[in-house]
Amino acid sequence: MVQGIILAGGLSSRAGCNKMTLVYQGKTIIARVVETFQDFVDKVIVVTGKYHDDTVAALSGYPKVAFVRNPLYAMGMFSSVQCGVQAASGDLLIIPGDMPLVKKATIRALLAATGNVRVPVYKHRKGHPIFIAAKLRFDLLGEEDERGLKAFRDRHDPTMVETDDEGILIDVDSMKDYEHLNKIKEGDASHAD
Repeated sequence: MVQGIILAGGLSSRAGCNKMTLVYQGKTIIARVVETFQDFVDKVIVVTGKYHDDTVAALSGYPKVAFVRNPLYAMGMFSSVQCGVQAASGDLLIIPGDMPLVKKATIRALLAATGNVRVPVYKHRKGHPIFIAAKLRFDLLGEEDERGLKAFRDRHDPTMVETDDEGILIDVDSMKDYEHLNKIKEGDASHAD
């Protein structure tokens, strides 16, 4: 059993709005991430925060989606990671909700690989989503290193999964990032900076 955790609890302060509900190629950014995951997981856990209601509305009608509101969302992304992990029960695929260009082939490659922690790599750069085996859930919940998920990942001898997917590196933090995203054709991240 594999469950997806999509992190959508941030403040979106650099974007100035709920970036998860910005539209890319006719669908919201968060909907694109959910669609990428749905064929591979038993359940998608979307961790919300400040923009809970907007994010839930953006995903109405999507099957397999459960919402968890992180009451500590202002503390940063890792608090949302732990909130999502607490609601999960199987192996995990964890991704920020502002990464709509990740290819389904990357998810397939991560699931086909071995190792308790698996990380996609594009041209020697690590990206998302990260696979974490169910048996490490409680260790992740107890993680106290201020670097959070990155520290946890690096401490557990991750399997690096080579991909041709630049989308594992592309997120939307600002409106400038969003403008750049809209210049990229769907399925082709090769035009990214």
